[in-house]
Amino acid sequence: MAQTSEHGNDQPNTTPRHRPNVTDVATLANVSIGTVSNYFNYPDRVSDLMKQRVEQAIEQLGYRRRQSETPTVKRKPIVPFIMSSVENSIYTSIFQGAQEVLNDNGMILMASNSLTDETEQRRLIDAFLSLPVSGLLLSTSRDSSEDISRIQSHDIPVVVVDHVERTDDISCCNVAEDNTQGGYLAATHLIEQGCHTIIYAGHGFEFQPVEERYEGIGRAVRRAPNTTLEFLDSQGFLFEDGLDLGHRLSERYASHDNADHSTDEHHPIGIICCSDAVANGIIEALANRIPHDFLVAGTENNTFAERGPIRLTTVNNPGEDMGRRAARLLLDEIRNPDEHIHSTVLCPPTITLRESTIR
Repeated sequence: MAQTSEHGNDQPNTTPRHRPNVTDVATLANVSIGTVSNYFNYPDRVSDLMKQRVEQAIEQLGYRRRQSETPTVKRKPIVPFIMSSVENSIYTSIFQGAQEVLNDNGMILMASNSLTDETEQRRLIDAFLSLPVSGLLLSTSRDSSEDISRIQSHDIPVVVVDHVERTDDISCCNVAEDNTQGGYLAATHLIEQGCHTIIYAGHGFEFQPVEERYEGIGRAVRRAPNTTLEFLDSQGFLFEDGLDLGHRLSERYASHDNADHSTDEHHPIGIICCSDAVANGIIEALANRIPHDFLVAGTENNTFAERGPIRLTTVNNPGEDMGRRAARLLLDEIRNPDEHIHSTVLCPPTITLRESTIR
């Protein structure tokens, strides 16, 4: 039977057939999931109008928080860390930093790999929610507000690492590299080396670090006279993707190889890559033209950045620092749930200069 609002407009029945959850509440109230989470955990952050809408949705749906139906669970000193990909060394660095802090505080850090797959991430979260864990570190390159809300509905603190909620109404603590600054550092260095053309070899703007680095590169290019920026899709993040792109660039700039390097008119092409693996693939394809015609920089400082015949200039991700900060924020929420205030922390990167950009 259709329901009638207080304004007299007929609306369809919005009560879900499944057990109502926070997503249903947020949808019906027309607010973010973070607002619903704050309604329960930090009501002082929610306006009276938003509270009223959430309360009306809760009443209409008959929503009940899951923890109210079960006895209080005694938590174990265990913290799972769900990584996006174990192949990226930033996550092993984050693990090392977090483990250092948690070990010092009598906690055990467990690692798992979501393979950058949202379905696998949810499966791992559900598995850990069935255990009496004290908290959870979640590394995700995409928005995961629903997963975060589900974790918090079990009264389990969570800190998101390597991703930042782009809202003033954050639902949990966030720790990430300042990827915008990383892109700016790489582009500024290449411009200082004489590059008037900067190419960003990237892929997947749905991944926040990829997008933010592009923003930083653009900021550096806009500040430099007579300098242009071009985006080229690397079609992936692997060495083979970079190798293929490198061959295409070699053919595209074949005439550049015949330029007179002794004149002031010759300017190398600067290439900044979304991953160090892509950068090394490009270097493999363009090896005999680096650093005369092309300068190549990475953005991760993976373990293989120093390997190969031409060592890679790359942005150093502050992985261990990110891990330490995330662990401290998580411990504070575990120990002081009522006084804890969620915050966003951006860790500044640095850049290591090597042969791939030194002329």
